[in-house]
Amino acid sequence: MKKIIVATDFSPAAENAARYALHLAYHLQVNVELLHAFEIPLISSKLTGFDGSVEQYQELKSAKFNQLNDLVAELDQQGREARPELPWIPQITYRCEEGEVFQLIAEQKSKKDMLLLTVGTSSIDGVNRFLFGSKVRRAIDQTGLPVLVVPPLADFAPIRRIAFAADFGTNDLELLHALSGLARSFNAEILIAHVTKGNAVPLARQKKIDTFLKDVTAKANYPKIYYRHLSGMNVEQGLTWLVEHGNIDLLVMVHRPHDLFDQIFKGSHTMKIVDRTTLPTLIFTDSVSLAGFMSGCL
Repeated sequence: MKKIIVATDFSPAAENAARYALHLAYHLQVNVELLHAFEIPLISSKLTGFDGSVEQYQELKSAKFNQLNDLVAELDQQGREARPELPWIPQITYRCEEGEVFQLIAEQKSKKDMLLLTVGTSSIDGVNRFLFGSKVRRAIDQTGLPVLVVPPLADFAPIRRIAFAADFGTNDLELLHALSGLARSFNAEILIAHVTKGNAVPLARQKKIDTFLKDVTAKANYPKIYYRHLSGMNVEQGLTWLVEHGNIDLLVMVHRPHDLFDQIFKGSHTMKIVDRTTLPTLIFTDSVSLAGFMSGCL
């Protein structure tokens, strides 16, 4: 059975991300696993409040387990109250381990049952935005999982339209095929969005786009896929416009080094999608195999 992994530090943003993941799990008929990772200071001191004793370590871990138990009970109750009409009740499990959260996932011998990783974020700008972008990059690069970034004000609603920010890379067709499985669970539209600064697309580029769209029609096996060209804008402006005016429920992009992803998450002079909107963003890595992305789901 597939499961959605939720990284939690018990912050309000992380708890909201867990709620969103739970509602998504109801519709996809998958389970949810909460993962809390904690790190012990290397040097005991009065500043950290940790004296290095085994007893204090056990007390710390026990307190974390209690927090996870409480969170699971709260999520389960909220989910059953909010979705009484749905036949599937996800199983909510949890893990609490010492270490760095993304490294713990990376060290798993098999990740075949992991559908995606969910992380929450609070409002960010400037240096904090740079650090958050670095965190998301580490999550993708280390775990190899698709990462769902949930803004602090995001409330779950059935997904009706998914926007895929395309630059027509080598695995975009494979991604669309995998994404169609997610869309099919909601009977949602997939909008392929391509942003260019100029109003006219160069001929060679247009031929590549035309070939790609023909392949989508022939191979994606999903009828509700559409294309939109946003011209006269940079990536930040184009995707901001799409989020604000396109009736989008989920934004999807691919992380390729020094490419579209980095234009969005590289610093303070970038698009403020994550902290300005309630739109979740699903980010894939360019190198991961997508063959079994939605297998084992509804």
